[in-house]
Amino acid sequence: MRHPLRIFYALGRLVYRYRWFVLLVWGALLVSGAFFAPNLSDRLKGGGFEGANSDAERVQEIMANEFDASPSTITVVFEGDGIDAGSEEFQEAQNAALDEVRELDEVSSIVSYSDSEDPRFLSESGERSYALVSFETPIDQAQGLADEVRGKVRGEALTTYVTGAPAVYLDITEASNEDIRRAEEYAFPLALVILILAFGSLVAAGVPVLIGGASVVVTLAALNFVAGIYDMSTFVLTISTMLGLGLGIDYALFAVSRFREELDLGPVSEAVPRTVETAGRSIFFSGTAVLIGLTGLLFFPYTFMRSIGVAGALVVFASVAAALTLLPAVLGILGPNRLVGEERGARDAPSAGRATRRRRPALRPPVPGDAHEGRRPRSERAPGAVRVTRR
Repeated sequence: MRHPLRIFYALGRLVYRYRWFVLLVWGALLVSGAFFAPNLSDRLKGGGFEGANSDAERVQEIMANEFDASPSTITVVFEGDGIDAGSEEFQEAQNAALDEVRELDEVSSIVSYSDSEDPRFLSESGERSYALVSFETPIDQAQGLADEVRGKVRGEALTTYVTGAPAVYLDITEASNEDIRRAEEYAFPLALVILILAFGSLVAAGVPVLIGGASVVVTLAALNFVAGIYDMSTFVLTISTMLGLGLGIDYALFAVSRFREELDLGPVSEAVPRTVETAGRSIFFSGTAVLIGLTGLLFFPYTFMRSIGVAGALVVFASVAAALTLLPAVLGILGPNRLVGEERGARDAPSAGRATRRRRPALRPPVPGDAHEGRRPRSERAPGAVRVTRR
């Protein structure tokens, strides 16, 4: 009976045999993922700290049901360039800016100094005033309205600032997207330089970066569909990119190093299955352990914790799948000459195949009078043959 772990060797042979088909499937996934991944940020929601049925949440629900309190509020601060905040000129400019905000269907009320004449709406210096814009929608849904309010209250007469929970969550989302773009600008080139120094070959160094990038793109595309049916926090962008690049490059680095060692022992058709059997097996169990740990976050009551668990599970699954399928296919297509470096490849590559580099045992010529004269040398005997010497 075949050992169950030999399934990794069979997987390697299968991937090598259909390597072009595997590459085509992953190419289709990456092309389609490139269309859906950029839309993920529009579906993510800020906050995600609700859902634990805490005292604060119960009080907020009572305030909304019994006192008609707004579930989400945005604060708009107005500043005049040398104009007194309590003057008629200042208040007319402020009301003109707020009139466009009142046209939004989600706005329930707007309270300012001109409406209440409460001096607490004016700053102590008398140069600023603020207005409270209340919405009928929860904070996560009002997040998309914060940018719209900023555009409507912006004018030439007064300088405006928009804050509040929905605006803060929107800024966090935009900052996360910007940080990811900045990380990609620096992380990929830096990782490539380090891998070139480690492998001594540009092609071999590019393979781990390819696997890491493929894992991230597929994960972000999958999260785009998940976010359509399940609330996902903005933190998943950072988690997906960080884990995807880290695991993808780490797994590929491990497998490529093993593949280069296996090339010294046999042809590519045997090196690929052996790599999957050894390095691929370690990658599989390592990814499984990480996956089990991250799925524990799904049991937390907070949305942002569950979002991290979902994103982590998807990115680990994508990284392991890429390391066990896409990576062996790429290694089988590239072969030894493009992975071992020009100098080593020219030194090691034989004319009749890599397997012929093994040194054949020297044949001892028959000695006259030897009792075994005329027999075939040991190297020419059938495998498993045993030489018996009589005394």
